[in-house]
Amino acid sequence: MGKVNLFLILLSHFVVFSVHSSIVKVAEGKKAVLEWNTLPYKNAGSFHFYLNEQKNLATVTASGTVTLLTDATELYGDRLKFEKDGNLIRLILSDVKHSDEGKFLGIAEIRFNDRPEMGEITLDVTDESNVPNSSSSRTGLSSSDTGIIIGIVIGVILLVIIIIAIVCYRKKKQKRTSGEEDKPMNGNNSKDSDRR
Repeated sequence: MGKVNLFLILLSHFVVFSVHSSIVKVAEGKKAVLEWNTLPYKNAGSFHFYLNEQKNLATVTASGTVTLLTDATELYGDRLKFEKDGNLIRLILSDVKHSDEGKFLGIAEIRFNDRPEMGEITLDVTDESNVPNSSSSRTGLSSSDTGIIIGIVIGVILLVIIIIAIVCYRKKKQKRTSGEEDKPMNGNNSKDSDRR
């Protein structure tokens, strides 16, 4: 039973902490476009974007209002802009340089203490001119993949719990049944044996 619980805990940590991540490769001097899908975060009031989890770049409201923060203007000047188009938020960085490389993180703010990560996109600047403006290669799970995995894991966990409950119930029932067979059927048997 303890091994099953440990397995379930480890499995849930893998699923809960898996975050969509991707790599965008861009040739130096070209334009990089990084996108986050906001559809899974319908209740979010705003979205926050960070570089290497330290530099606070921008806040984008659900209605599409963009506020570039000091870190963004100091790092990129007027080369950086954000735009919201339907369910997508795009970070557009023109004339990319090797110094622009890093991990860009998007966080949805649903409530003050509910801030799930939307995903992390790594910008990789190359010297190759044959790389298109922005080419992305997925290295992690998308939010829909994560949702499917979470659903499967929850189903498996419930199935394991039901199987364990059935096994425990049958063992208890079997113990009761075998215990009743060992006992005399009524109390008169002991008196009858005393009389003989």
